Amino acid sequence: MKFVANKTVTRNGKVLITKGDVLTEKQVEKKKVKSYVVPQVINRVKWTKKEVETICRLYHDMSPAGEVNHRDITDSFIEYCPDTHNRAGVMMMINQIRSLDSLAGVGGLESVSPYLAETLTDIDPERYS
Repeated sequence: MKFVANKTVTRNGKVLITKGDVLTEKQVEKKKVKSYVVPQVINRVKWTKKEVETICRLYHDMSPAGEVNHRDITDSFIEYCPDTHNRAGVMMMINQIRSLDSLAGVGGLESVSPYLAETLTDIDPERYS
C-alpha cells in the first residue's frame, strides 16, 4: 500500500516529506511519519478509444473557431456515452483538447494522452499541435 503526505514535515531543519509525496509503507515506518500521511486512493476510470474519439470529434465539430462551450460538449458526450465518466472528468478532457487547439490560444499542459494527441492530429493536423 502507498501513502500520500498531507503536510510537509521537517525535523532538525531538514525536510523529511513534502505535502503530496507518495511513500511506501516501509518509507513511512522508517521516517516515522505515520500521523502525517493518508492511504493513497486510485480510483480512475480509463478512457476507451471510442470515448476519446467521440470527445475529440464533438469538440472539433462544436467549436469550429476555437470557442469552447464546455457544457454543451459535456452534455453531448454524456448523451453519446452515458454512464462512463462524470461531468468533471469530461470537462478535464475538454481542457486537455483545448490546450492542443491552436484556435483556442491557450496552453499550459505539458503532457496529454498520446492517443488523444494522435486522434486530434488525425482529425485536423494543422489545428491541433
